[in-house]
Amino acid sequence: MATSEFHFVFLIISIFVTTLKLMHYIMDKYEQPRVLGEVLLGVILGPSIFSIFSLEDKSPTNLTKFLGVDTYELNSTYYVISFLAELAAIFLLFEVGVELEIDVIKRVGKTATIVAFGGMIIPFISGMIFVFGSAYFFKEILVPQGVEILDVALFISTALTATSVGISIKVFIEMNQLSTKVARVVVAAAIMDDIISLVLLTLVITYIEEKSAINYEQIFSILFLIVGFFIICFIFHKFIFPRFVRLIENTSDRYLPFMSAIAILFFFSWLALEMHVAPIIGAFIAGVIMSGHKDYVTEVKRSFTSLNHWITPIFFISVGLKVNIKEVLSPVLLFLGIILTILAIYSKIIGGMLGSKPDPNITVYEGKIIGTSLASRGEVTLIFGFTALSYGIFTQELFSMVVLMVILNAIIIPFILKRMFDQWEEKVKKEKEEMAKKKLNNLN
Repeated sequence: MATSEFHFVFLIISIFVTTLKLMHYIMDKYEQPRVLGEVLLGVILGPSIFSIFSLEDKSPTNLTKFLGVDTYELNSTYYVISFLAELAAIFLLFEVGVELEIDVIKRVGKTATIVAFGGMIIPFISGMIFVFGSAYFFKEILVPQGVEILDVALFISTALTATSVGISIKVFIEMNQLSTKVARVVVAAAIMDDIISLVLLTLVITYIEEKSAINYEQIFSILFLIVGFFIICFIFHKFIFPRFVRLIENTSDRYLPFMSAIAILFFFSWLALEMHVAPIIGAFIAGVIMSGHKDYVTEVKRSFTSLNHWITPIFFISVGLKVNIKEVLSPVLLFLGIILTILAIYSKIIGGMLGSKPDPNITVYEGKIIGTSLASRGEVTLIFGFTALSYGIFTQELFSMVVLMVILNAIIIPFILKRMFDQWEEKVKKEKEEMAKKKLNNLN
C-alpha cells in the first residue's frame, strides 16, 4: 500500500475547499462579506467546535483520533497548513499591490502617515488604561508573580498598535472599493503601522531584558535594515524591473510573466523577512513595483485569479483554527476579553478619524471607515502576545484574552465594514441625486 507523510494534508485541504464553497453560498445568501464566513469556518472546523483540525497547537483532534493519524503525519500537516496560510497572506497582499501604483500611494503619503501615528498612539494609551485599570481588581489574572504591571502594560499596548489589514482589504475587494482613496490610505497606513510596531516591540523587549538600559545599537541596526530594504526596492523598481519587462516583451513564452512574477514575489517576501520587515510587506511592494507595467500585470493578474480564489481564504480560515474559544468562557475572562476588544476597536477608529481629519478631501464618515479598517487584528498581534507569554510577561489568562480579542475582531470588523460601505454608497447616491435636482432647478 502506497503511503505518504502528507496523506492527511490531502483530506484537510479537501474539507477546507468543500466547506468553503458552502460557507460562501450562505454568506452570499444573507448578503454578508465572504471573509466573515471564512473566519467563522475556521472557528467551526477548529478546536472551538468540531475539532477537525487545529493550528492552536499540534495536539490530536477528533478527526485525527478517529482516523488514527500518527504524530509525525500530524506535525507534517500542521506545518503544511501553516505554510499555506502564510502563502495565502502573501498572495493577498500581492494582489492588493498590483492594483495600486506608487504615484497613487505618494499622493496619500502625508495623510497615511498621520493616520498611522494616530492609529498607534490612541491604542497604545488604551492598552495602558486597560492593564492598570483591570489590574486594580484582577491583578492575579493579569500580572504574573515577580513581574511589574508596567511590563505587562507595555506589551499589551504594543500588541494593540499592530494592524492586520488583510481582513479589511478582503472586504474592500468584495465591495469593489480597492481603487478608492480610502483604501489607498488604509494600505499605506497599515505598512507604516507594521514597521513602527516592530520597532516598538524591539524597544519594549530590550527595555524588559536590560531594565532601562536600552540597546540602541540593536534598534539602529534594525532601522538600518528596514531602510535598506526600501532602498533596494526603489532601485529594483527604478532601474532593474523596467529593463526586465522590456526583455520579456520580446519573448513568445506567454507563461513567462506569471512565472517571473512568482519568482519576484517570493524573493521580496524572503528579503523582507531577512531585513526585519514582515514578508507580507515584501509581497505588497513586489505587487506595487509590477503595477506600473499594464501589459505585464494584466497577464499576471489573469494567471493569479484562479490560484487566489482557493488559496487566499486559507489565511482567514487559519485565524479561526488558531483559537479555542472554550478557554475563555469563564465569566471574568470573557468580560475582560470583551472590554479589551471594545478598546482595541474603538481606539483604532478614533485614531483613524483624528489622523484623517487634517485632509480636507476625506469626510468624517470616510475617516471612520479608515479607522475601522485599521482596527483588524490578526497574526501580528498573536505573535506579540505569544512573545510576551514566552518571556513570562503575560499570564496564560491574559494571552487567552488577546486571542479572544483577535477572533472577535476578525468576526466583527468585516460585518461593520460591510454595513458602513452600504451606508456610504447610499449617502453618495443621495448626494448625487440632490446635486442633480439643484442643477435641474437652476436650469428652470
